[in-house]
Parts: sequence; structure tokens; C-alpha cells
Amino acid sequence: MREERLSDAILYEKLDLMKNDFFGYIEHHSAKVDENLPVFYGHVLAALENSFPDLDDSAFDMFIDTITFKVLDCSVHGGEAEFISKVQTNAGRAKRKSRGTAGIDIMAGLNLLKKGDYLNAAPYLRKYATLDAMIGIAAAYCSYMLARQNQDPSLDGTFKPDDIRELEAREQMIELARLKVPIRGIYHPDTIDTTWMDRAFWTMIQISLDWFPDEQWFLKLGIMKAKADGNTAKRAMLLSISVERFYDSMFFLRELYYFRLEQRDAGGAAGVVKQMMQQRPPDDLEPVYYGLKLSLLTTRRITYYSFRRQARTHAMPNQVISMLDCVFELMSGKQYEALLNLKEIKKSFPELFFFTTAIEYIAHDFTDSDNTRVKRAKKALTDAVDQYCRSVLKIPL
Repeated sequence: MREERLSDAILYEKLDLMKNDFFGYIEHHSAKVDENLPVFYGHVLAALENSFPDLDDSAFDMFIDTITFKVLDCSVHGGEAEFISKVQTNAGRAKRKSRGTAGIDIMAGLNLLKKGDYLNAAPYLRKYATLDAMIGIAAAYCSYMLARQNQDPSLDGTFKPDDIRELEAREQMIELARLKVPIRGIYHPDTIDTTWMDRAFWTMIQISLDWFPDEQWFLKLGIMKAKADGNTAKRAMLLSISVERFYDSMFFLRELYYFRLEQRDAGGAAGVVKQMMQQRPPDDLEPVYYGLKLSLLTTRRITYYSFRRQARTHAMPNQVISMLDCVFELMSGKQYEALLNLKEIKKSFPELFFFTTAIEYIAHDFTDSDNTRVKRAKKALTDAVDQYCRSVLKIPL
């Protein structure tokens, strides 16, 4: 398995190098490429087949889509329907599996969007709006921007957006929310720079929060994207709005709890646990577990045993409590007590031998003189046990 992953990594690294070579050529010889599209795509096809004869069809076609976006992006004719049609024809012939135009249509639409040609971008993107939230939002953004461009003066001399275009944008956004379309990455964000799409995404998310204040999906989608992008500011803003509007939603409280932990805000995380316990039934184990988890990180014994008593009262599984006891002793610097707990776990729960063996090895690093090694061991331990406990307690991962 390791050899397969390594060979895949090398393969995609070489593919990336080839992509960059073609990108450089397109940037410096765009006019030449435009004049000789069949010849150019023939070179791309030959290069792929000669250098990567075993490349799977999906990766092969994705490479063609990526090159196509660059051709359209660099060409002075990239916004012309006739030229786009020629590119579609030649790129489509070069593909192996997907002889349809979906991938190329999306690349054409995104290129037009990047150039600010919202009128012509919209039809390309709208056809595939429900395949990927980013594409759907980009299509809605086109309608919204056209509404802003077609402003009419009102009676008081101010300007208001074109009502029909804005209605289109609203309908497209609420349809995405109804279908709960995820971000799937079919626009190839790993192979082309699509950071400029963020403006469209965040514009429409922000506006939709005003248009549809009772709809949770826009907040959820925004939080997930902000988390994936490492955008702390956006994530914090959306979480703040979320817990204010939907104060009893465990999804948002859960997200806020883990955000507070990431920010090393123990007080904030404790506040979220308190809010959870106020909103959830008394026998709900999820808030109790979060209290225990927080106690592991703060190593406050009184707090830990307070939540532990609640865990016992509400019948938290014994193996979960025993595992948390072991981790708490380790995090508190009591390795001897922790290893005794681990020994008891092995005896009482032999089915966990595979897991306890790994924990035993990690535990030895807690006394290492290298602080970096100790920190890594603590993170590995808490992450692994967190995954295990949440799985047993059926808390969403």
C-alpha cells in the first residue's frame, strides 16, 4: 500500500511538472496556440500518452480540462463564443472517457466569470449548478452581478438592482440549499488557481444570510469552506451568527466547541459546553463527553471528576470512561497510574488490544526530553482517543 501511494505521489508530481510546462508555453505563445488548436491538443495528447501510458481516464481527462482553462484564460479570444466552441471541439476529441462537454463547459464558464463577462458565463455554469456548490454559487453570482449592472433609478433618485436578475440569483441559491449541494471540487481547484472564485462564494453566502435568515445551509457550507481553507476570520464570523440565530443547534455548537479548542480558548470552550447542557436533554452524553475532553486538555482534576460522575450517572460505556481515565493520567504527568489503567483496559476489553498497544507506545514519548516529540505524542493520543470515543458514543465525526 505504501509503495502504491508513493508511486501515485511521484506520478502526480510529474503530471504537475508537465502541466506547468504547458502553462508556460501557453502564456508565451497564446496566439500560436489559438491558430493551431488541433496541433496543440495533439501535442498534449501525445505527451500524456507517451509519458503516462497507465494514467487512469479520470486523471487524463482532468488534465485536458486544466489545459483548456489555461488556453481560454490566456487567449484574447477567450470570451468569444466561436472560439470557445472550437476549443470545446478540440479538447473533447482529446479526452478519453468523458466525450461530453461538461468539464470543458465549466472551464469556459469559469474563465468568462474571471473576466467579468457574467452574461455569457451564466449559461455555461447554470447547467451544472447542482453538481457542485461552488459552480452553483458562481452561476448565482453571475445573475446577482448582472442585477447590479442593470440598475434602474427609482423615484427618489437612488438606484435599485434589476428585480428579475436578482430574483434569479435568489432562486438559484435557495435551490442549492434545498438540495444541500456539497462542494465536490469538480472545477479542479487542485490543479488550477481558483482563489478568485472565493469572492463570488463569500458575496453570495453573505447576501443569502440576509435573504434567507432562517436557512441553516448557507452557514453550514460557509463554515465548512472556511475550515477547509484555514480562513479563521470567516469561520469565527459565521459561527458567531450561527449560535445567535440557531442557539439550540448541536451542529453549530459542536463546530464552535472545536473552534474554541483550536484557538486554545478553554474558557470559551467551557462556555459552549455549558450552553450545550442547557439546550440538550439531561441524559445526552455528547455535552458530558465534551466536558471530559476539555478537562483532558486543561488537566483540572476537579472538573474532570465532576463530568466523570455525570458520565457514570448517564451510563456512558465503561470502555470510554476507562480510556479517558488513562489519557487524563497521562496528560497530568502521572504515567505510572496511566499504565496501570491501560493494563486494566487490556484485561477488561481484550477486543481493544490493537488500540491499547498503540497507546502504550505513544505513552513512552510523554517522558521524552524532546518537547516537540512530547507535543506530537499528546496530539496523536488525544486525536486518536477522540475519534474512538466519538465513534462509540455515535457523536458525528
